[in-house]
Amino acid sequence: MEASQNAEAVLGPPLYELQLVRLRPKRMMLRWLVPLVSMVFGTLAILVAKASHSTVLTNSLIVLVMVVLSAWWGIRALYYPMAGLEVIGTLALWPEEVAISNDSQGSQRIRLMPGATPVVIDYHGYQNERIGRNSLEGYNNFITIDHQHTYRFWAFDASVVTGLQNVLRSWYAHHIPVKEYCQDSRTFLLERDLSYEQIQAYKKEFGVSLFN
Repeated sequence: MEASQNAEAVLGPPLYELQLVRLRPKRMMLRWLVPLVSMVFGTLAILVAKASHSTVLTNSLIVLVMVVLSAWWGIRALYYPMAGLEVIGTLALWPEEVAISNDSQGSQRIRLMPGATPVVIDYHGYQNERIGRNSLEGYNNFITIDHQHTYRFWAFDASVVTGLQNVLRSWYAHHIPVKEYCQDSRTFLLERDLSYEQIQAYKKEFGVSLFN
């Protein structure tokens, strides 16, 4: 936190602060392994019960237990995504500077030079956002600064999108060279499929060439 605190003392509060995370593969695997195992054992239990001519009540109890276990684990996976994540630091964002504080690399401040320090945002949605039939996890989001520093950040809800949009507006206004991607498509202020009128309005507002 030292870098962000020092920067805040000079620059004031950041426009937004991202939570940096890393995956814990074993725990991520357990999130899906447990319900799978419960389903396998439940199916085997039903087959054994049928083979031994158990009563309908016994079969119903087995199915009920299997459903309850699977539902409990599914709810846990939905509402407790941090079971597979580890917060390792923060990335504080200002109009012309960022401050990184994380466990592995310590604290660092990076100056964003107008027209000279590229920033790339690879955004893949916030937690539980619905894209078609899929519910997104919220942790497959990355920001790269000056082609050297890439960080994974956690978009825990839609407020992260709003925060990033505010930062992006400031960066465009300060002529920071930014490239945005959302689900592998180019975006502007994290918006896809912009109309011609929206593109012209943004060009006029920021004086930039979109999707350069």
